[in-house]
Amino acid sequence: MSDYEVEFVDRGDREARFLVRNITPAFANGIRRAMIADVPTFSVDELRVVENSSVMFDEQIALR
Repeated sequence: MSDYEVEFVDRGDREARFLVRNITPAFANGIRRAMIADVPTFSVDELRVVENSSVMFDEQIALR
């Protein structure tokens, strides 16, 4: 693989945009997967819906 280049287009507190040149699609996919895996996540153990005025069922909202 030849020398790759990384150019930051935009940087913020919570997001960034960058261009990576001279890499294979497989390497780009590996970078994408690593970034997705490192995003912190959380889960809700219990959810109580007091009032639902949307068109969605309470169970659908709880699964989101």
